[in-house]
Amino acid sequence: MALSIPNLPQTQRAVVANDELDFSIQDNFPMPPIADDCVIIKTEYVGLNPVDTKMVGPFVGVGANYGIDCSGTVVAIGKDIAAEGRIQLGDRVCGACDGMEALRPQSGAFAEYASVDGIMALKMPDDMSFEVGAGMPLRIATSVMAIFHSLQLPMELLKTPAEQPFDILVYGGATSTGTFAIHLLKRMGARVITTCSPHSNDLVRSYGADEIFDYHEPTCGEDIRALTNNALEYALDCITEEGTMKLCYQALGRCGGKYVGLEPYPEQCATRRTVRPDWVLATHLRGLPISWPEPFGTPGKDECADFKRAIWPYMNPIFESGELKSHPIRVEPDGFEGLLDGVALLRKGKVRGEKLVYRTADRRERVVAAP
Repeated sequence: MALSIPNLPQTQRAVVANDELDFSIQDNFPMPPIADDCVIIKTEYVGLNPVDTKMVGPFVGVGANYGIDCSGTVVAIGKDIAAEGRIQLGDRVCGACDGMEALRPQSGAFAEYASVDGIMALKMPDDMSFEVGAGMPLRIATSVMAIFHSLQLPMELLKTPAEQPFDILVYGGATSTGTFAIHLLKRMGARVITTCSPHSNDLVRSYGADEIFDYHEPTCGEDIRALTNNALEYALDCITEEGTMKLCYQALGRCGGKYVGLEPYPEQCATRRTVRPDWVLATHLRGLPISWPEPFGTPGKDECADFKRAIWPYMNPIFESGELKSHPIRVEPDGFEGLLDGVALLRKGKVRGEKLVYRTADRRERVVAAP
C-alpha cells in the first residue's frame, strides 16, 4: 500500500505554464498524485538545467508545472516503491522529474512538492547538502543513459573497473553532464579525453580527465585521433551541434565506433558508415508517453524503462557512498522568482561552469513605495 505522512496539503506553490505560454508562480497549484512507482518529496532546493531554457512554443503545456532537478524529504511513497522497501518516509533524496509534461501536469520539479520516479530517487549521503543534491539528478541520468544505454559500455565496470584502460572522448567536459561523465568513466577505468576552453582545464582535471584539448584549435579532432593511434571507439558529445559532431567524427578511429549526443544530432554530419550515431533524452527513462514535438515526443519507450531498472541498482550504492562529486553549485536568492530570472541568465549565456540552485521556501521581498 502507499504510504504518506499525515495532513499533506491539497494545493501548493509552483511555477506553472499560463495561457500565454509563459511561466508564472501559482499559490494554489494541485498536489501531484501518489503514483504507484513514484515518491513525493517536500522540496528544499531546485536546480536549473539548460533544457529548462528550451521549454518554449510547442514544448509548453498550459497548466503544467516546470523543472526537472530537485532535492528534499520524502513525504509519500507509491505502493510499488513502498513494497521494495528501499526508500522510507523522511529520507533525504534528490531526483529528476518530468518537467513541463502536459500529460502529467503535476509532474514538474519547480514546486513545493514534487513527484520523483521511485527507482531513480537517489538517497543523499548524510554529508550532502540539499543545495548540492538539487544539482545532481539530471546530470547522472543523462550520463548513465549515454554511457551504458547508447554507447553500451558494460554496467559491470561500475563494480569492477577495466584492467586495461580504454579511450573515450567527452566533448564539452566542463558542462555539468561532462564533469559527471568524466568522473564516472574514470572510476570505470577509462582514459578520459576531453575538450574545453583552456580556463576550464583545472576544472575537468579535478574530475579525472587524463588528456585535455582546446576545441578552438583547428586541428583538435586530428590531434585526438593521433593521440589514440587512430583507434578511438567512443565519443560522448555534451554540446551536440554541427561543429562538435564533426570534431567527434574526426577524432573517432579508422574502424569507426559509436557517437552519442545529448539531443537530436544534425543528420548531415553523420558522414561515416562505420560510426553509429545516437542521442539520448533522460526523460525517456521512465518509459511513459511524452507529449513534446517529434523527435522528443514518444508513446513510451519500454526499452528505456527496462534499462532504468537495470542500471539504478548499480548507481544507488555509488551515490549513497558519497564518492560522486557535484558540479560547482551557485545558490541564487529569491526562490521561484529568482529562478525565473535565472532562466533568462542561461538563455543569454551568462552562466558558465556553474549550476544554479534555488531554495524553495525563499521569496522575493516586495518593495513598497513610500507614501
